[in-house]
Amino acid sequence: DIDRHFVRPITKGLGCSLALLMNQSAPRKSEIMLSHAWGEEVQETAEALEAFCHARRVRIDTPVWFCVFSIYQPGTEQDPPTINDQVILQPSPFQQVIRSSEVKDNEGGRMVVLHTTTAEVYDRLWCVHEIDEALDQDVKVEAACSAKYSLIQGIFRFIYEQDVYQDGVVDPDFTVFTQNAECGSKDDARRIRKEIEDKGGFGRLDGVISKFRREMLEGAVQRWRNIMQSGFLADSPRDLGHIS
Repeated sequence: DIDRHFVRPITKGLGCSLALLMNQSAPRKSEIMLSHAWGEEVQETAEALEAFCHARRVRIDTPVWFCVFSIYQPGTEQDPPTINDQVILQPSPFQQVIRSSEVKDNEGGRMVVLHTTTAEVYDRLWCVHEIDEALDQDVKVEAACSAKYSLIQGIFRFIYEQDVYQDGVVDPDFTVFTQNAECGSKDDARRIRKEIEDKGGFGRLDGVISKFRREMLEGAVQRWRNIMQSGFLADSPRDLGHIS
């Protein structure tokens, strides 16, 4: 909805992203790469990012790469450059960001994987690919989630402990299965899967992702248990989001 009702009407026919349009007089290079699923609910996405920035003391003016704002979103296939025109560049736009000195070598540079309840980020092969690229470039990867996400994961954990949970893409023991991720283009899927396999395979990714996801959620789940036991909720949703 943000893309359709906000980004595209503003940038239609201009051939440049919303970020570049708003910063054209003084373009800035991103210091944080955000990896997220397009189906995410925008308020949860903002909440997860706010929780991360609050906990890590990230300055409010820190430039970040958020693809819906940072890549040109054409209204039609006749409105070049198309999304495909951009993603087939070598290196691709997100690879250029990850490999930049601002993200790779800067002390504050990193990738942040955003988790919400409305879309599973590890279902999206492009997100898995982004994380794989960051690990290959030795970029620091961290995770952030909304309060609602941590609550749902807490419930999943409880159900898992009762031995009535069905395995899926993500298990409540915080393990992920990136091999099951998909994308809309079969050609992209074949290319991405080959790149991941060439760099060490999906098993390597599962181990790294499960670790930082576990670090993010173990604390969040325990905080929810403490809150429920005490009988009150925190004043701000930001207090319930968590990071790794």
